Amino acid sequence: MIPRGPNAALKKYWDNLSVEERIDRGRKISVSMKGNVPWNKGLKGVQVAWNKGLTKETDLRVAKYATLHTDEWKKEASERMLGDKNPMRRIPGLAKRIGEKIKKNGTLAGENNSFYGKQHTVERKIAHSNFMKEYTKDVEVINSYSKRTTDLYIKGKMNFSSGKFYSEKNGKTLHYRSTYELAAYEILENDVEVVSYVCEPFFIFYIYKGKKKRYIPDIFVEYRDGIKLLIEVMSVWQYSDEKKLAKLEAGKHYCKEQGFEFNIWTEGKLGKGSNK
Repeated sequence: MIPRGPNAALKKYWDNLSVEERIDRGRKISVSMKGNVPWNKGLKGVQVAWNKGLTKETDLRVAKYATLHTDEWKKEASERMLGDKNPMRRIPGLAKRIGEKIKKNGTLAGENNSFYGKQHTVERKIAHSNFMKEYTKDVEVINSYSKRTTDLYIKGKMNFSSGKFYSEKNGKTLHYRSTYELAAYEILENDVEVVSYVCEPFFIFYIYKGKKKRYIPDIFVEYRDGIKLLIEVMSVWQYSDEKKLAKLEAGKHYCKEQGFEFNIWTEGKLGKGSNK
């Protein structure tokens, strides 16, 4: 398989592989990802709506969504899915067939899935590989993957550390997508001056290469002395990422307007090695 949006280095690497080598690479990555069990596997009743009982007056995230979906945003979202831009339109009649199956069976899970118990043929894998090769000729797609992700993919080490962390201060379970985020949660949890903290609290709009984008900061913290802090958790190598720098500038500007403080937590702060 080809990952969506590889950058130029990954595209060059991928183009030099034969179809058989591409399939083998995808198989190795699939094997490397085995063992990542979903946190909620086998559990029932644990996925309560995050906004249950909350209002825009009591929760920053609800307030964010209450103001986010402007008429302009709705129009842009609609235009992004029109015509051939809609991925469901790539296969004629696909959306209609899926809709009919769901209406008939109520679900596409298990035996109701037409692919249940089947495997892709080598021919189908080759066809998909060729399709993705054409798809990744798009310059914006090619440049959207980070250098670190590319290096990991080429080395066959696309492993992601994620899990759950129970926060006593917030009285709920938080989910992390990297060991850096987990380290940040532990620091905040053990800081007696921290009253509470919210993960991915709200959107901040910014402009990148002439286009309006949305940036979601990692953590919003409230301290006993009234200070409010917005934290971005990242690695130092990301300072070479132009898009990341644009997000950081937007975060700094937003915090200055709101009277918040803005911090960037990298390896040195998180105890993950050098912070040079």
